[in-house]
Amino acid sequence: MNPEPGQSRLLWRGLALGMVAAAFFSVSFVISRQMAEANGHWAWTAALRFLMMLPMLFGILLVRRKWGEFWETWKAAPLGWIVWGTVGCGIFYAALVAACAISPAWVVAGSWPVAIVIGIVLAPFLYTDHRRHIPRRALVYSSLIVVGVMLLQVGEARSMDWRAVVAGLVLVLASATAHPIGNRMSMQLMEKRHLRPDAVIRLTALTVGSLPGWLILCVWGYFRAGWPPPDQLTGSLVVAVCGVIATPVFYGATQLVSRDPEALAAVEATQAAEILFTLVFEAILIGIRPPDAFGITGLVVIISGILLHAAPKRRRL
Repeated sequence: MNPEPGQSRLLWRGLALGMVAAAFFSVSFVISRQMAEANGHWAWTAALRFLMMLPMLFGILLVRRKWGEFWETWKAAPLGWIVWGTVGCGIFYAALVAACAISPAWVVAGSWPVAIVIGIVLAPFLYTDHRRHIPRRALVYSSLIVVGVMLLQVGEARSMDWRAVVAGLVLVLASATAHPIGNRMSMQLMEKRHLRPDAVIRLTALTVGSLPGWLILCVWGYFRAGWPPPDQLTGSLVVAVCGVIATPVFYGATQLVSRDPEALAAVEATQAAEILFTLVFEAILIGIRPPDAFGITGLVVIISGILLHAAPKRRRL
């Protein structure tokens, strides 16, 4: 079945925005790893990003004259924003940064595409309409990406303590589960409350909702490591700026195709491109051991999965 021209344009626009977001997201992996190697505690690295993002987001809302619309969005479901902010921002990013403290950034970024499959498989539990359907084509292509992720890990597992590899993968799985849940449920929250979709407003509401968790993490980080050093503050500021750019772009990309489960899976699959950007940035900023034959094969498989997702829908499986 061929897609309608309008649907095809939305898909390609969503894919392009997803790739832009992936480039900025990859900076978070690399700088988080850089701060971990400089002995910056992961709790501060995680919390500072969102604490620094909040005034930037407020400033964007004021410049766009969207403060009133944000306030109405928040008042429509404060408990919902706290719950999904804690899941979609808090658990997602705290687990991801903790993983970066254990494993190289490119390994974490390479494992992250499992979020694509998790998002597809969770659909029946998150939706009550036609989006409950699991698109088999998207599941097959996303599973191909996961095979690439497994190949990517083989070489790294041979050169690292297996316990660190397992711990890193468990943290990535927790992060990769929390992210699609928070993203999809917050989109549904706006749909059910008949709120106009706006990526910046949604991100701001989720960030405000995640504040209690970040403040608790700051207290824990202080008792574990004291106040964050200046280099960690600088690195967190860079990550926060990238987050203010990348997250609304990615949210906007998924919002474009939120009613089409297969297109949504394709846009979410662009997250797999983060491994390519991360490899380049980590090589430049930190200097890393390049992937072995298994890793290179895994990268090829991951890229193939992304391209298959982006291919026109000629038929259904």
